[in-house]
Amino acid sequence: MEYDRQLAERARIHRRNRDLRGSGEYLSGLARRERLAPVMTVVFYYGEEPWDGSRSLRELLELPPELEEYREYFPDYPLRLIEPGQVEPGNFQTEWKTLMRMLQLKDKQEEFLAYVRGLGKEEGLSREGLMTAAVLLEDERLLEQVTEEEEEKSMCTAIDYLCEKAESRGKEEGRRLGLEEGRNIGMLEGRQAGMCEGRQQSQREMLELIRLLAKENRLEEFLGEKENPERIDWWIQTYCPRDNQ
Repeated sequence: MEYDRQLAERARIHRRNRDLRGSGEYLSGLARRERLAPVMTVVFYYGEEPWDGSRSLRELLELPPELEEYREYFPDYPLRLIEPGQVEPGNFQTEWKTLMRMLQLKDKQEEFLAYVRGLGKEEGLSREGLMTAAVLLEDERLLEQVTEEEEEKSMCTAIDYLCEKAESRGKEEGRRLGLEEGRNIGMLEGRQAGMCEGRQQSQREMLELIRLLAKENRLEEFLGEKENPERIDWWIQTYCPRDNQ
């Protein structure tokens, strides 16, 4: 698209100046020794999941089997992809070094907090850098604060806000983990209590059954069937029926 724009702009200028010579220059819209400015497209990806899509134009082409062996002859356009998690921030010589590190630590509350607290001591960000950080971190409130604050105060304001936010998220995560652990412990204690109560109920039923059978002189008959679970249930249901059954 950028090359199309350059071509259209050059052709417009040449038509106005009427300075092209020959049919070749006229058809192309460029003078013989004229060159376009080089363009390199870079995709900055900072999604939650690692990039798993195509990385070149050829990978997107669906060729029939009989043409597959000619894939390398089709024009290609590689994707220059930058993923914060896959790069070394120290390789950057500009504010992108700080931005990359912030993106790498955004989900690690303690490390992010420690890094942000040290920004004002060792390295900082300009207003434009802070605005970029707000966009990449998807933080509208930070963007508003940086935009409204005076430039010389924007860094301090941003650090205070990011520290406050990180601490708040850390506390919230701690509460969530605490509640989850509490629920798990409660469920375990509930199951243990239920099993204990069930055993106690079974023991009470068996003692009551034996007492009743002994009273009716049927205990020997019952003991003769004690290895048969179905008959045991029958005896209990007959002599010790439960209220809910």
